[in-house]
Amino acid sequence: MPVCVADPFFVRLIFGLFKPRQPVLGMTVAGEVEQVGKNVSLFRKGDQVFGSTEMRMGAMPNMSVCRKALPCFKAGELDF
Repeated sequence: MPVCVADPFFVRLIFGLFKPRQPVLGMTVAGEVEQVGKNVSLFRKGDQVFGSTEMRMGAMPNMSVCRKALPCFKAGELDF
């Protein structure tokens, strides 16, 4: 019998058998840059950005840390 992706047991193996492996869910972020590292030259404090944490989860807190390759500049006519 082939394994179906929607099988609850299969999903539990990926995201955690008894509880979520990552307690903070979410994979997309949008907001304003609060602080940048000393080696970051593309973004500055106050830039409006959006991006994805790929499959790592953890994008639902008030603050999020990401690699500089993931966020993109938000177009001015878009809302958060």
